[in-house]
Amino acid sequence: MEKFSGIAKKYKNDWNKGYSQECQVLRYLYFTEKISQEHFLIEIKAVYDLWYAHNPSEKKHLIPYGCTVYLLGDEKQSVAIIKQVYNENWKYNFENPSADDIHNFFAGITTGAINKEDYQNTVYEFLFDLTDKEIINIFVGN
Repeated sequence: MEKFSGIAKKYKNDWNKGYSQECQVLRYLYFTEKISQEHFLIEIKAVYDLWYAHNPSEKKHLIPYGCTVYLLGDEKQSVAIIKQVYNENWKYNFENPSADDIHNFFAGITTGAINKEDYQNTVYEFLFDLTDKEIINIFVGN
């Protein structure tokens, strides 16, 4: 991991130069049960902390970062992080949602701006009842 962290520190503004690789290694270790969920989340949060220390205005990884913080038990900070991403005027694609559609929708759920009743029987309905494992699988470390 130190190798990837060193690369990330050298290329502070390029997610694909160290940060992404470190997340993928951590995801592998977690999903193959070589590290615990708590260890995984703490290490992933450290990656996001470093990324946002160098890239405070970048929003691309705020949903995964906020989910990680939430799973570590800080719901208030998680909502504050995720709220930065939510666009209330977003036009959702109901046929073939993009990752951005899913992220914005999840941000709306997290911040309380989107009601479950309004999206029953849609492709987005599953996002209302995600387990911790599903949140990790979909959002954390990606």
